[in-house]
Amino acid sequence: MSSSVADRVQGCFIGGALGDALGAPIEFMSRNDIVREFGESGVRSFAPQDDEESQSIGWVTDDTQMTLFTAEGLLRAMTRRQSRGIGGGSSVLLAHAYVRWYATQTQPFPAETMDGFLVQQPWLFSQRAPGRTVMAALAANADVEFPRYKLGADNNSKGCGSVMRSAPFGLLADWKAGAMDAMDASFITHGHRTASMSSAAFAAMIGLVVEGESIHGAVTGARSFINGPYGNRSAQETVAALDMAIALSDTADISSAEAVESIGEGWVAEEALAIAAYSALAYPREDQVLDALSCAVSHSGDSDSTGSICGNLLGAAHGVESLPRTLTDRLEGLETIQTVADDFYRVVHGGEDLLEADGYGVKEDWWRKYPGW
Repeated sequence: MSSSVADRVQGCFIGGALGDALGAPIEFMSRNDIVREFGESGVRSFAPQDDEESQSIGWVTDDTQMTLFTAEGLLRAMTRRQSRGIGGGSSVLLAHAYVRWYATQTQPFPAETMDGFLVQQPWLFSQRAPGRTVMAALAANADVEFPRYKLGADNNSKGCGSVMRSAPFGLLADWKAGAMDAMDASFITHGHRTASMSSAAFAAMIGLVVEGESIHGAVTGARSFINGPYGNRSAQETVAALDMAIALSDTADISSAEAVESIGEGWVAEEALAIAAYSALAYPREDQVLDALSCAVSHSGDSDSTGSICGNLLGAAHGVESLPRTLTDRLEGLETIQTVADDFYRVVHGGEDLLEADGYGVKEDWWRKYPGW
């Protein structure tokens, strides 16, 4: 079934949250422990978090939280561009968005020094094992005046924390420019070029499937995009990991669980991207979404991040209706996620004008939601 762009945008945001919630409770479990508790088929429904007794809700982590703040940063940049003719998708505005997310992890609700729609959502103030690299990098900006933000992280980390938040860049109308923005934004928290290249590749995959490319075509197209016509030394680790994912998806004599374990644990950028890509390649059909997500999370490693990346990709490829309603209806913060996805679609793809009818100033309700600074 062909999905509209609106369905794919919704699917991308909600699918990422679904994969995140499936993987979160098992993030630090080994594959053997997962099999003992859930069976050979792996995780296919929400398991309780350590601090939660109920299985009725899919609790999300910093992966979904930061994806929403990435989208918010981009929307606020669009507000700035329409109201002042400047701003675009600059790294400064995204750094500002990530500092707002940092406030949700370090301040009680409400964070009185912050503005906009997302910091008004109490559920986003939950700490769910946020990445130490990201927290340390953002701490350097937490008490700094906006124009003085430091945009280069003082580390050499290639952790997956910049990849797992980068899907919204691929949902921009020009996904190639979005992929370059994802690359730049990666450096806000991660100093290693493999993290930035993996973030760009992920954004490219999202952009390609939204355009109607197959999952296989999107993975190979993203690989070519970051590698360039003559090869890109900075992209070598990401390209090698994606090549491995593609090759494993074409191999009949290995189980999907063995294939994922051979790629790695997903703590670093290129492994997380490759595990998610392999899972989507191994189960590419619309009726295989849950199989792909289970594959992406049921391994020894960073299960919520690999699940989130895979869910973003699957939702963008197949649309929101492909996602299992029995699970998506129980996602934490679903209404907020849907609102951000709808706002993103309306402005980016729907051509909504943010200005008042007289052409002077941004509409007041929109400015309160996504102020342009």
